[in-house]
Amino acid sequence: MSYLSRLREFQEKGQVEELPKLPKAPFVSFDSEVSSRIPAIPEIPPEIAMGLSRLRGMRVPRITRPDVWPEIVADALRLSSEGWAVSALGLGWSPLELWGWSPDREGLAVWLAGRPLVLIDDTMAIVRDCDKRCVFHRQDSQGARFLWELPLPYHHERKFHGAAIGTPKG
Repeated sequence: MSYLSRLREFQEKGQVEELPKLPKAPFVSFDSEVSSRIPAIPEIPPEIAMGLSRLRGMRVPRITRPDVWPEIVADALRLSSEGWAVSALGLGWSPLELWGWSPDREGLAVWLAGRPLVLIDDTMAIVRDCDKRCVFHRQDSQGARFLWELPLPYHHERKFHGAAIGTPKG
């Protein structure tokens, strides 16, 4: 039996004259000057959300270590699901700095390697790696591609008129 039900029962039996009235909670509002100084909370841009959705079911692209692909995908999705991406975007990170890759630099999702994020600010991200901390410094993402735009491997098994394309002839 709830507290309110017991109070009503006592009131019906005449053991309590009147139920106590709770004061109304005060309404709090900000004036326009204060609210204009509060930064808007960014959301994941729709095109990035679509890319992350595509990444979830994507086959392993042409990368040097295909065995790490599942971990890269998990880290890319974790950035979004745990709120780190929204924080980073709000601090000025570009989407390519988070989910990008190029031959000479990797985005945060690739660099994480399964390690949990501890902190992110406008210049770096810090992860916990056993008993130490590792730092990822933001990098210029010029020339990078989104993970979901990486080229897929060639399929030598495709057939055209019964002959496999791209397979060497004996």
